[in-house]
Amino acid sequence: MVALRRILAAGVLLITSGVCQAQLADCAELGAGSRNYKVVLDDLSFTTSAEAAGSGSANLKNLMTFNLTTQLAEFEKDVQELATEPPVELGLVICLGRKPSLNGAEFTPQRIIELSDQRVVVELWGRLLDQGPGAAAGPQAMIGYVIPPVFVPGAGATAPARFLIQYPKAGGGSPDVLHKLPEASAFALVGLAVHAKKARKYDLAVWALRRSEGSIRDAQRSGETDELKRLSAYVKATACQTRKSARADAQYKGPLKFAGSDDCGVSP
Repeated sequence: MVALRRILAAGVLLITSGVCQAQLADCAELGAGSRNYKVVLDDLSFTTSAEAAGSGSANLKNLMTFNLTTQLAEFEKDVQELATEPPVELGLVICLGRKPSLNGAEFTPQRIIELSDQRVVVELWGRLLDQGPGAAAGPQAMIGYVIPPVFVPGAGATAPARFLIQYPKAGGGSPDVLHKLPEASAFALVGLAVHAKKARKYDLAVWALRRSEGSIRDAQRSGETDELKRLSAYVKATACQTRKSARADAQYKGPLKFAGSDDCGVSP
């Protein structure tokens, strides 16, 4: 089994009021491979000066990008074991030169809808800070996340789709969590599940939601937040709704058709 908490090595954005679109470069690669579900990695930046950043921040940036690139291939292999028809393709899109402001003000509702239409499961960026003399051991970073299909109106139960997280977390254990970023795995799985549910790929959706629960628990162990609690509740509700939708779909003939009934408390 692939350790999904190691799959994604960076995050996306936080949406707030205000627009600063001049800083958000277009990414032509987003329009390519439209059949693929996409994990979008924006250009990671430094908060320190070029002189202060040094090799430490550069090495961290390269490590995070390398982990994302290599482990995403393992994630796709894991998904392919489900034998979904047509096969599910998950691709990494690296948007060099795309450096949103840290608060993600460039990501208006319309832009998020466009990302969802482009089958983005998660887009991520961040700012890395190399530690100087006397600072706490280990690297620090601010990572923003957004899950476009969750943000789109009508995607299901209300859930947080926007996050901005400082690593290491306060009281959240080892600084090594910055390399693993369990939130990124969880958010990507949730985004994939919502897209799959919309495409009536119910088995894939339920599988991704179940796996996301493990990644959310990992994230909670490294530092609990109200947003993660709400996301966990959203995942459980969406999984229930997906099972109900599968049973009600006359064209679906998979194993969920024969699962026991669910009382989700909300309409599918």
